[in-house]
Amino acid sequence: MLIQELFRRAVIGRCQVMQDITEILVPAIMREFAAVPALGGSEKPLTVYEPELQELLEKIPAYTAEDQQRFSAKGFDQSLSTHLINGLFAGMHLAERLPEHKELDTTGQRIWALGFTVHDYTKAYGRNVKAGQLADIRQLVSRLGEKLEFSRFMSDWLFYLDDIVFIAQNTQTVAGAN
Repeated sequence: MLIQELFRRAVIGRCQVMQDITEILVPAIMREFAAVPALGGSEKPLTVYEPELQELLEKIPAYTAEDQQRFSAKGFDQSLSTHLINGLFAGMHLAERLPEHKELDTTGQRIWALGFTVHDYTKAYGRNVKAGQLADIRQLVSRLGEKLEFSRFMSDWLFYLDDIVFIAQNTQTVAGAN
């Protein structure tokens, strides 16, 4: 795959986490989110086949027509995959340049990358999930993590689920997050 080779070339000499993002997360993100809009305005969320997840989503209100219009009014959109990959590359570029007293260790970098990867869980599923719905958010993020094969990137990622959810929520919204 040409694009995969271009990503590999872009991370030569970069930290191992960045190389793993390129090899593991990027292909999964592209596979799952290429047709999902980053602003969430096209009313085309992920297709859900799992009955348990479908049942959960039915309990969470979908974005209203007004929400959809507000998303669309922002102008042209990009795919959610492009948005996430751009953010991962930019965020890791900054993380690699933090002053020594603020550096993230490898585990911290991986947790941040996973949290950022799922920060648009509301738009991916087309649901208006409130910050206080932590049980639902954990389920949605867990499901996305399984779908994106997070265990290949960080084998013990579920141990850090609350950290990943915290990063996702506080990347997703400025007000009303936990």
